[in-house]
Amino acid sequence: MNLADAISHVIFGTKFTLHQYIVLPLWNKDQPTIAEKAVTIMAQGYITMGGGFSHCMAGQHMGSSSPISDEDWDGWTEWAYNNSELNQRLDKVISDADELQERLALETRLRNAYAKLAEVQRLVEEEERESQRLDILLEEMGRAADIAKLSAWKERERRLREAFG
Repeated sequence: MNLADAISHVIFGTKFTLHQYIVLPLWNKDQPTIAEKAVTIMAQGYITMGGGFSHCMAGQHMGSSSPISDEDWDGWTEWAYNNSELNQRLDKVISDADELQERLALETRLRNAYAKLAEVQRLVEEEERESQRLDILLEEMGRAADIAKLSAWKERERRLREAFG
């Protein structure tokens, strides 16, 4: 990289220069090697592909991450976990999921209540139909009783006419 920057300065002056940017914040001691390999491959950083500066295998020279103590890595891991936007988003997703679960439970209770209400309405309608049938039956029984009374009156009248005749 330094050689490419030096050549650029000789040929183009200060018009082109290399800058370093953090493209992937790391917080775990296993991440630098994997990250260097992934970024080098995605950016086609090997000279064999015709576009990169690297002729060494990515992830072999991790000198800058090796002297960092495990305690420091653990501290950065904890800091990243506590201050991560991802963690905040995860908390929101969990909160949204809890709210959705509550709404689903409420919807289930409402469905059950509507089903019970529909059953009660069906039973009431059935009871009304049975009541109407009973009223018709009682009316017919009343007519039958009237007919029986009429028949009894006619029979008495016939007997009286026979007796007094």
